[in-house]
Amino acid sequence: RAAVARVRAAKIDLKPLLSRAGLTVAEVDDPDTRIAVRKQVAFLNLAADALGDDCLGLTLATEFDCRDFGLWYYVLASSETLGMALERAARYSRIGNEAVEFEYRKGREPSQRLRYIGFPRHTDHHQMEFCIVAAIRMYRLLTGRQFSPTHVSMVHLREKGAAAFARILGTEVAFGSQQP
Repeated sequence: RAAVARVRAAKIDLKPLLSRAGLTVAEVDDPDTRIAVRKQVAFLNLAADALGDDCLGLTLATEFDCRDFGLWYYVLASSETLGMALERAARYSRIGNEAVEFEYRKGREPSQRLRYIGFPRHTDHHQMEFCIVAAIRMYRLLTGRQFSPTHVSMVHLREKGAAAFARILGTEVAFGSQQP
């Protein structure tokens, strides 16, 4: 829906993009309507092309208010520690998106992994980039610290824009990585 707002703000005709993604204006304007991940990914790809923003996921993730995640945000915000918030993120991640799963691994160097369930990961990069950057922003907000992850990798390739991710996240991102 943030991408819809961005398309509208750019005065780009929204209906043809939505139609090509299998969506309607009524669906995207109703915050209670769940949008299937396939349609989300299709629309984000079309919106990025229409906007001329190959880093649309990053753009949206740096602009949104974390509280817009609603219940998911408040569940994480009620955690006593970041570790507890990460555990809850893993437990409740599929509430907001049926295909994106957060996995949390405790340890000396804890890690979080995002993956798609029942959807080919290689077909999407905007939504996954949004999820990773938005998660780091949320964790910074929750802890009050400007920390940087020690390692970020994404399966998809990216020819341009990697420096913008490094600047926002505080670490280089390994695009085209086969490492989880």
